[in-house]
Amino acid sequence: MIVIFEPYGRLCNRLFLSAYGMALARASGQRFVNLSLGEYRYHFPATRPPRGLPIWRFHLYIRAIIAGLKRFPPARRWFVQIGWRNAGAFSPDNPEFLAQLKNRSLTIIEGWADPSQIRFSPDTVADIRETFAPDAATSEIAQATVGRAREGADVLIGVHMRQKDYRTYLQGFFYYQPEDYQRILEAMAAMFPGRRVAFLICSDEELKTESLAPFRITMGPGTLLGDLYSLAGCDYLIGPPSTFSLWAAFYAAKPIYHMLEPTPPADLSAFMIPDGHFECIDLKLFDPEAQRSRAQRFPHFRAPQGE
Repeated sequence: MIVIFEPYGRLCNRLFLSAYGMALARASGQRFVNLSLGEYRYHFPATRPPRGLPIWRFHLYIRAIIAGLKRFPPARRWFVQIGWRNAGAFSPDNPEFLAQLKNRSLTIIEGWADPSQIRFSPDTVADIRETFAPDAATSEIAQATVGRAREGADVLIGVHMRQKDYRTYLQGFFYYQPEDYQRILEAMAAMFPGRRVAFLICSDEELKTESLAPFRITMGPGTLLGDLYSLAGCDYLIGPPSTFSLWAAFYAAKPIYHMLEPTPPADLSAFMIPDGHFECIDLKLFDPEAQRSRAQRFPHFRAPQGE
């Protein structure tokens, strides 16, 4: 049995953690117990518990028991600690790790599996997408939004403008200004000469679309699931590194470009479809050349010291 018990981060961090557990269980032939979705399990028909069943209380109880087990040295053999330094060693396509899993009666995963270091098989990808398909109401909202955005357009580009927490996350390194996004829209429109380009923008802050004139802009529904699956309906996705836009691209197998700097890609070859592999979200925070580049832009920037 494989158990993931920690509700790590917000929605899409937990979706990728859940997908990782599903991939491990499938590859090793074990049962998967997922306690990490928390309140987000109610968003998806496949993970939603029966009406009236207080499963959240049961999950809280089990998580408390598991947290208590960590205090006892004999129980530590059941735990596997995953972080950005070692996630590749625990990828579902690593035969050595899978062999270890098959010889264990219980594996409890701690931490978060960095998507840039793991891979899912095609069969697992299909299962994950089916499990986390939105309900009918969310699908209807997303389809209506994408339909409006596509009217009169040949190409629809989804833009994820993550602003609120990015003002302070990593000292504001991925907080891009309106003029940055203006340049990005200009560059993206120029990549499709002779074709009508429209943009669907999803942001966690209210945005004045006139600031992005003269481009044709449609705003997302403004809800968590509505924005996520509306982005999935676009032809291309672009934005700062975020598992939110990465999940939309993964779910719909759409090309995405994550901007490590507030500059547009050189051309469409920079986009990547994260169809079970996720190198496009590699933040390269620890690459020496990238650190020198950041030091020029952010003299006080310090890369996080993860485990």
